[in-house]
Amino acid sequence: MMIIWIILIILFVPFGLIVLIGAPFVPSKTKNIQKILDGVKIRKGSLLLDLGSGDGRVLAEFARRGYKVVGYELNPILALVSKLRLRKYPLTNVHSSDYWRADVSKADVIFVFSATPFMARLYDKLKNELKPGAMVISYGFSFEGIKIDRKVSVANIYQF
Repeated sequence: MMIIWIILIILFVPFGLIVLIGAPFVPSKTKNIQKILDGVKIRKGSLLLDLGSGDGRVLAEFARRGYKVVGYELNPILALVSKLRLRKYPLTNVHSSDYWRADVSKADVIFVFSATPFMARLYDKLKNELKPGAMVISYGFSFEGIKIDRKVSVANIYQF
């Protein structure tokens, strides 16, 4: 019984307490990621950052298509899963860290699947740090009061 409690505590800390800092882990659907990728134009050689990269499935889809990808994931268990999933793609990297501290200034594309309470703060970060012309793909959520440039599947696309 003690082992069950230990396992539950080990899982609760990275999965449960993360909601105090950012959005909880909800996996993106692969078919939606593929539709998004098919519907946006991204130059070859572009650098994609996935803020809150979860289990790495978005990174894997982009990497499979030849893009350089970097993920930021606070949950160390999910960061490890991402690293394992991406080990066959040389142009990938996953940081087990808070994306609020991520340097987004070199990114051509930002992918984010966040939650409403964090979107205003995220918009401010991106507005202040992204280079002109960078694209933001927000899966399922929008920046309140900011005009969406277009929608692709379940994503809102913004040009900064």
